Order: sequence, then C-alpha cells, then structure tokens
Amino acid sequence: MPRLRPEDSTPVFATKRIPPMILSVVLLLSGCDAYVDKAKYDASQKETAELKKQVADLQEQVAECKAHKYEIFHQGNRTWRLDTIAGTTCILLTTSEDWKKQETESQSCNAEIK
Repeated sequence: MPRLRPEDSTPVFATKRIPPMILSVVLLLSGCDAYVDKAKYDASQKETAELKKQVADLQEQVAECKAHKYEIFHQGNRTWRLDTIAGTTCILLTTSEDWKKQETESQSCNAEIK
C-alpha cells in the first residue's frame, strides 16, 4: 500500500471551496459601510416628496399661464375682455368720458395689473 503524505490526504473539493468562502466573508463584512441611517433615509425621502410636490405645483402654474384664453365682447360703449380660465372681466376700451368715472377706472384691465 502506498504511503499518503499529509498534503495528499486533503480532499480536492475542500481546497477549492475555501477561497470563495473567504472572499464571500470579506465582501459581506465590507458591505456594512454602505448602511444608511434610517433617520437620514427618512429625511431624504421626505425632502424628495416635498421637491416632487414643488415641481408638480410649478408645472401646474406654467400650464395655467399657458392656458389663459381671452375673449373680447362689446356691451354698449365698452369693450370687455373675459379671461375664460379665471372667469374675470375687465374693460379694454370705452369713451373718454367713461374713463373719467371712478367705477370704470377700477374695472379697467390696467387696474388688474396694479
């Protein structure tokens, strides 16, 4: 019977499993550095939600600005402008005598801007 040396007695499959096991342990232990504190995570999620809401609000404002459509109609000596989105009206044109009235001046389209 041939003599076995100690290095020959180790099964082949055991030597092939050790390096991957060591590598797995090293990777698992080094992965702990990527842990994010729950409080920081929750804060970042809250901030993200707030920013998304702000973006949605701003997009709505832009859409509203683009959507303003005006109609012009005449009634007596006055020419009116109707904002079909907001539902507001203002006087565009009228006679010189009518502009001198306080009521007419307060309903002018220029009064809306002030």
